Order: sequence, then structure tokens, then C-alpha cells
Amino acid sequence: MASCEIAVVTDLPSRVTRSLHPDLVVTHPYVNGQGISLEEDKIKPQKIIDMMFTDKISVKSSAPAPGELIKLYGTVLSTPDINNILHVTIGSEMSTGYAAAIHVAASEFLDKVHLFDSQTVFDGTGLLAGEALQLAYEGKGIKTILHELERFRERIAVFSYLEYPEFAIAGGRIGSKIASALARLSGLKAVVQMDHNMPTNRGNGLIRKRSDGVRQLAEAVNTVGDGRSVERVIFTETPLPTKADTRQLSLHPDTERHIIWDSIKNKTSSATMTEVPVTSSLTVHLGPLAHGLVVLYGRH
Repeated sequence: MASCEIAVVTDLPSRVTRSLHPDLVVTHPYVNGQGISLEEDKIKPQKIIDMMFTDKISVKSSAPAPGELIKLYGTVLSTPDINNILHVTIGSEMSTGYAAAIHVAASEFLDKVHLFDSQTVFDGTGLLAGEALQLAYEGKGIKTILHELERFRERIAVFSYLEYPEFAIAGGRIGSKIASALARLSGLKAVVQMDHNMPTNRGNGLIRKRSDGVRQLAEAVNTVGDGRSVERVIFTETPLPTKADTRQLSLHPDTERHIIWDSIKNKTSSATMTEVPVTSSLTVHLGPLAHGLVVLYGRH
């Protein structure tokens, strides 16, 4: 727990981000499929891919119940010296179930629980939570931290390359307009930006070849950057199905990761490429053979 008056709670960051910020308090969603409902840390991404792709089982993710969050907040606030909680939440439009549960739970603690909408997912949320924790360590108050996070949020963008967009549609975190558009792209690929609570199709035309999709993913990073420097890129990939076919076995996402990195412009001399294992809940929404990128840009 943080050695300050403010504890930081967040949702869905990778294990790497959690290890970099061990004082973060992390909520645990559930992975739901045929006959199962497990906390995401108790089911591996490979199992999810095989259930969805090979066994054709519908798999979704769901938020903790409000009662679980109330219990979590209560435990945190019972810690000596902790007087306030700042919950850096997953984007409220990315998961309305999560947003509803959090607001119900926070209302039980009056002015003790403060919410900041990350407007994004995965380690985009994690980067914001880590920044909040650092500011809390520095003795900053809630109002100052919220103000600084507003500015920091504008430097973060989250992208994904979807080999099979139908899994993102089924997962339900890409918005109805994008889902409708992707539903018309049967057999195609997609590049999507996931922030500002507005999933945006960044694919240039109809992507039929994986190589074009990977190239357009890097182009999206450069376009959204709009000349800003790139300070950090966090990469993750989802696995192949265990029963992969010949075409899938010929793909090498780890090699593509370096192609993307090399194609990103305006990297600072100290820019870092961090590779993180995909989370189970993110796997539900990306499907197999997908890339996820979180980019931290410099200031304008």
C-alpha cells in the first residue's frame, strides 16, 4: 500500500505494469464462458483462444460486482494513514458494466473515493494509474492529481491490430458504430484506436493482407502522434490457437513487433519498447494473433 494518504486503484493493467507499481490496488474482472466464470488471473490467454477459436465457445469478460468493489474500497480505507482512494478507471464507454459497478461502489463512501476516467483500456489505464501513484508519493492532493492526469491522458493512445475482428465485436468493447462497420468486413483485418472513449477505425481502406494491417498499425501511431515525439511503446500479442493451421503457423508476431517498432517515427533517443504478456480479459476482446500497442507521446 502506498506510504501516503492517497491509495490508487485501477483496472486491467498488465502484470508488468503491476510489478513496476506494486502499491497499485487492482480490481479483478471475470472471464465468462460455457460453464465457467473465473477471475481473469485464474484462466490463461491460451485457454481463452482455444475456447473461442477452436471450440467455438462464446467467451466474454465481465466487471466485478459492486459488492466486491465496496469490500475492496473498505479494506483499502482501513489501512493506516490512507484517507482517500483515487480510482483510475477503465474507459467508461469501453465497459459500461465496469463503469456502473464502480459508480455504485464509490457512492457508498461519500467523498472518500474519487474517480478518474482513463477513457481507454489495458496499460493506457495502467500508465495513468502509475502517474497518479507517483504524484501521490510526491504529496500532491486529489485536485492536483486529477488536473495532472487530464494533461497526461492526452499523451496516451492505445491501438490494436485485429486479425479476426469478429472477436472484438463479440467482446463488446469497441462501440456499436465500429462493431457495425467491422461486421461488414467479413474475412478482413482491422486497425482500431481505443481511447477518448471513442474506438476509431484507423485502417486505411479494406485490409485483406496481414502485412498491410501491420504496416497500417505503425502508420496509425505516426498519424495520431501528429509530429509529437514517442517516449514509450508497450507491446502485447495474443497467442495462436493450439490447433493452428498451416497459414497461422507461418505467422511470427514477435518479428512483426520489431517491424512496427522500426516503422514508428519521432522516437526519442531514450524511447523504450516494453513487451508485456497479454492479459486474459484483453485476449477475450482481441481474439487470436492480434497486436496491442500503448504509446506514450511527448507533449506538444
